Amino acid sequence: MINLLPTEEKKILKMEERWRLILILELIMLFFFISLTLILSAVRISIVSQVDIQKASFEQKEKETNKADSQDQYFRKEITQTNQMILGLDSFYQQQVSINDFLEKISKLIPSGISLNQILIIRVKEQNKFKVSLSGHAYFDEDLRILSDTLNKEKEFDQIDFPKQIWDEQKNIDFDNITFEVNF
Repeated sequence: MINLLPTEEKKILKMEERWRLILILELIMLFFFISLTLILSAVRISIVSQVDIQKASFEQKEKETNKADSQDQYFRKEITQTNQMILGLDSFYQQQVSINDFLEKISKLIPSGISLNQILIIRVKEQNKFKVSLSGHAYFDEDLRILSDTLNKEKEFDQIDFPKQIWDEQKNIDFDNITFEVNF
């Protein structure tokens, strides 16, 4: 094609063409920046939503952990209270004296001619010391003497006291209030 336009016109056309080209490039760049902005906004929204999800998940786990911690604290408190109660019971039982051992020993010391009607055991203020009172029936005074001698021989028995009136009879003696103290 032959270009018959004057040079001035050619220059103006070239300028207009350049302006169109610049305008097209500017529009392309504008669309590029708008697209880039939209893409970055979408990425930002996605990241923010992921952070929110992670934050909610973390808060939920923290609540569960706090709940578990509070349950742990409750159980620790219960265990501590139970242990203290068990220690109290243990010390109580350690301070207790086995009356069974005492009764077994008394039954071995009592001669066969004596039958007991009543055994009264009272704890003295001193720890592991008891005052004992026996009541019953003896067939012969010799059985009471044997009981007196046996109690006097034993180290655990102190302050042995037989009432004087029981020594007056020789057969079928009903006695009351033979007293002594026992150290465990």
